[in-house]
Amino acid sequence: AEGGTRKFWKFLWKSEFNRKHVFEGFFMKDAFGPYDFYRDFNLTFPEQAKLEYSIRLGATGQIGSVTDEDRATRIGIRALYRSYGEENSEFETLGDYEFSTNFYFTYQF
Repeated sequence: AEGGTRKFWKFLWKSEFNRKHVFEGFFMKDAFGPYDFYRDFNLTFPEQAKLEYSIRLGATGQIGSVTDEDRATRIGIRALYRSYGEENSEFETLGDYEFSTNFYFTYQF
């Protein structure tokens, strides 16, 4: 894939319920990975997907804000999927795809 403009598409979404529950995710086709070096080395992935659910904590204000996205302390779960194509030959030892599930806690103040 030398020269020219890279063609890709992505679908991003986010939903909030009761100001505390957040569902978000994306699906990307032929897009770069999440870090700068993917773009620097022109590495794209045939498919990438993320599903995430989190709960904003902190109604008392002592552990962040329920309503302010930048100050929201959260607990959640995230599932990520990324497939590898012919352009990603350096990842051959990893297989055809990677999948990870992460539980997380972020503390904001």
